[in-house]
Order: sequence, then C-alpha cells, then structure tokens
Amino acid sequence: MKFAVSLLILINLNTATVEELDELPGIGPVIARRIVEFREKRGGFRSVVELLAIQGISERRWQELRKLVEVRDPGSYRPRSPSRRSDRMRSPRENLRRNEWTGQYAVGTVP
Repeated sequence: MKFAVSLLILINLNTATVEELDELPGIGPVIARRIVEFREKRGGFRSVVELLAIQGISERRWQELRKLVEVRDPGSYRPRSPSRRSDRMRSPRENLRRNEWTGQYAVGTVP
C-alpha cells in the first residue's frame, strides 16, 4: 500500500517575502509586492481578511488564499502612541490638580 503524504505549510503574512508570496496560486510578483507594501505601510496584518483590501485580490481569490496563509506574530504590530492630549484625558484623578481660581482640573501643577 502506498500513501501519499501532503504537508500543508501555511505562509505567515507578517513575515513572508515577495518570493514566498509569489509561489501562492493566483499571486504573481506584482500582487506579492502589493501585499508586502500593505504590510509595511500598516505595520503588519491582524487578520487574513485584510487581504481583500489589496488591489488584485478578489473575493474568489481570497477564498483560495485563506487556506494557505495565516497571520502570526501579532507582536510585530506597533500600536500608535497616544498623543499628549489623550494622555491628559485619561489621567487618573490623583494625577490632576485643581485650579483654585477656576475650579477646573489640569495635569501637573497649577501656577
């Protein structure tokens, strides 16, 4: 009896090179470059569904690709650093000082 062994190796969208992506069915060098550019612009993929945002990947092509790719290494994401204003808006009350003339709260010391 002979057994056919098929290994399914999923390609990680957050680490794949243009050459690796080019080997996927229906993906040529142009779309592979678009995938890498999208990843670099956005800081990585969070989900395989994001492939649909790339020009040249239709719903039908995505249906085939989603079985062959995965998204791992969510640590590659760099969350946006909050602005100083949002930091002030989220400061706990004990970090706020009350202005004795206006009664309003402010971050830090009040002159």
